[in-house]
Amino acid sequence: MRTPRYKKTFFAWLRNRTFSVDRHVYKRSRQTGEVEAHYIGKPSENRPVIFFLHGFGSDAFYPYVHMFRRWLDAGFNIFTFDLDGHGRNSSSTLDSETIAECMADAFSEFIKRYQAPHIFVVGHSFGGAIVIQNLNYLLTYGVKATAIISTPTHAKVIWPLVGRELTLSAMDARVRQWFDQYDWWDFVPPFGPFKRGEMPVRLKKKAPGFKMYAFVDQMLSDLTSVSGPCPVPTLLIYGSEDRVASKECYEGLLRRLPGTQGAVVQNATHLTLPFYTEVSDLVSEYFLQQVNALKS
Repeated sequence: MRTPRYKKTFFAWLRNRTFSVDRHVYKRSRQTGEVEAHYIGKPSENRPVIFFLHGFGSDAFYPYVHMFRRWLDAGFNIFTFDLDGHGRNSSSTLDSETIAECMADAFSEFIKRYQAPHIFVVGHSFGGAIVIQNLNYLLTYGVKATAIISTPTHAKVIWPLVGRELTLSAMDARVRQWFDQYDWWDFVPPFGPFKRGEMPVRLKKKAPGFKMYAFVDQMLSDLTSVSGPCPVPTLLIYGSEDRVASKECYEGLLRRLPGTQGAVVQNATHLTLPFYTEVSDLVSEYFLQQVNALKS
């Protein structure tokens, strides 16, 4: 199995900048599988930590390494882990009954091993849905603020919208600026069947073909059904051209979660939004504002 270019360039960059990477594997409760996690940064400097949850069909690093670079340069450490059923080096399975608990297990693992003056949480797409489901428990773990990036509330397959999303993504010049870190294969969307060898999705109960999307659709609906004032400061970020996490999803979450702040990144689709530097900068600036507020 090949080592993707984005991982090679990222780990070389980390070594050159004297950032450390602590890899470890832990067991999931109520499951038989294990999860691979990475703690990246400079732990000796006692930096604030970004606790990261990736999207469906991705893993702890893809396609986020350029975001991680900017957050590390902004003064954060990063804890990132494979969600249930994801990651080549993990063995957990994706199950609707236990998926929301993966965040609690990851926090327990983090707290056992590390210390941080401030903890922040970022969830992208499906990972954001898990964050939403856990919003009322985040204070238990000392979380100061969260950022939720392009999280859909459903996963309906509507071919004209899928085609529009793919067309706009392919035309987006913002993606091309990252060819020094990614190769062409890395830009193939991870939610389709083409990359399952490199980006596995292990379901507890098999759901072949379009049943997979129905399964994900139901999980997203259940995970994002939370309503009420956010107990921690929360920033919602969406792309103006996103056809997966639509404008309706964004506005619906703002209504159901009063007190959240919203930001729309112009021209970004669901696939290209993580490649916009505005996103990583919006997140780091928002979190640093919370740190400064705590100091004052």
